[in-house]
Formats: sequence, structure tokens, C-alpha cells
Amino acid sequence: MKLKRIFLLLFCAALLFAALSLSSAAEQKYVFVSDSGDPKNSGLSDAEPVKTLAQAFQKLGADGGTVVVCGATTLNSTALATFPKRDSLITFTSTWDGVDYGAKGARLSIQTSVFL
Repeated sequence: MKLKRIFLLLFCAALLFAALSLSSAAEQKYVFVSDSGDPKNSGLSDAEPVKTLAQAFQKLGADGGTVVVCGATTLNSTALATFPKRDSLITFTSTWDGVDYGAKGARLSIQTSVFL
């Protein structure tokens, strides 16, 4: 009887671990963004950047994370992004994993009024 309880406890722990792993996998900790990106991209590399900051914010989710500007990225009246309300931080950078995208021409250009 004691062996069944131990097995049941281990089984429940494994289920809980699997559920937590799946829920955290839905949100990314970093997202690459560039005007040359595509909304269908994963944003997980400079080869697959998303196109807009809004898409990057959506992929980061409520936990925040890092937006890696890997090419020209423009925020204007046609590419608006709402900074989501959250308690966590969103960091913007053009350097990631030893690569300086700023030296390769990456830039964040804000061409509209921004209210923070």
C-alpha cells in the first residue's frame, strides 16, 4: 500500500512539472525584431525576426523579457505598439549573444508621439 502512495505522489509531481513546463514555453524570454521581419516568424533568431514591436510584446507575454533590435525597426503611426501594462521589465538591446547588430545598421526609429 505504501508503494502505491509513493508511485501516485511521483506521478502527480511529474504531471505538475509537465504542466508548468508547457505553460512557460508559451512565452519567450527574448524576441528579435526588424522591419524586414515577418509576423509569422518565431522571433527566436536574427534569421526569423518579427516585424513589429507589438508582435514582440505579444511573444514576450506578461513576464517581460528582451527585445533584440537586429535591423532597422520603425515605430510610426502605421506601426503603433502599445506598451503592455505589467510589473516586469522589457529591455531593448541591439547586442545579443556576442553580436552587435547596431554595428550592422540596426536601429530603433521612433517617428510618432510616444506616451510612456
